Amino acid sequence: MLDQQDLKFIKDIVDGSIAPLKDDMAFLKHDIILMKQEITSIKTEMGNFHNDLMRIEAKIDRMMKMETEDVTAVSAEVQTLKQKYVELEQQVKILQQQHVAN
Repeated sequence: MLDQQDLKFIKDIVDGSIAPLKDDMAFLKHDIILMKQEITSIKTEMGNFHNDLMRIEAKIDRMMKMETEDVTAVSAEVQTLKQKYVELEQQVKILQQQHVAN
């Protein structure tokens, strides 16, 4: 059977072995806290980047819509001018026919 001195010796050995493990655990906990902070920071940056990207996409969409509207407006104007040209050609032909008849 173990006496008090043997038990104290064993306890000292165990305590001596556990102390470095406790230190390692403290360092690991500290590292984990830092990693969590870095992850949170990265998530925040990613969120900001996503928001910026969404704003840029919205601006591009608005610009493309404006370009489409501009092209549509120009096309409509071209069609109107073509119709006016055809009408003017007809009027010129009528005037030429009247001039020849006179």
